[in-house]
Amino acid sequence: SSDRPLGTLAGHNASVSEVFYHHQQHLLISCSVDKVAKLWDLRMQRCLQTIHDDGVYRPEDRLSAFAFDEARSQLLTAATAPRAWPLVETAMRAATAGHDAPVIAALYNVNFAQVVSGDESGRVCVWDLSDGSLAFRFHAAHGAKMTCMSFDEAGRRLLTSGNDG
Repeated sequence: SSDRPLGTLAGHNASVSEVFYHHQQHLLISCSVDKVAKLWDLRMQRCLQTIHDDGVYRPEDRLSAFAFDEARSQLLTAATAPRAWPLVETAMRAATAGHDAPVIAALYNVNFAQVVSGDESGRVCVWDLSDGSLAFRFHAAHGAKMTCMSFDEAGRRLLTSGNDG
């Protein structure tokens, strides 16, 4: 157990008032008080779609209700009347491309039966060997070019190094 978060989904400019989790697709929808909704891929920890409601609603100019219609893959909002927002189909099938920069290492982890690859941009990808899918990815492991990586002796921690020390 750890006191630290697994990740932070940054992108809203106002307080988040509602969140919905789509378990099968590992998606999160967050809605903020400034009438902005975001669709997040939790595996990649990135925003896939942003919805802005530009309507003006009196007297408070805010959305008062949110719901997620899983069957139709849409977000439902309401202020003075209900409104359906379709989620982009391509966003629902988040891209599984791994690296855009040259890969500096690919390491097999015997503890988890996974391959971990890293590239010069600091992107690290964890691959599931059973089906070749991307299990997890995180960005910006370094503020500069990542140069090497290795597992600790137990194979539980990934150690990286870069031009930033």
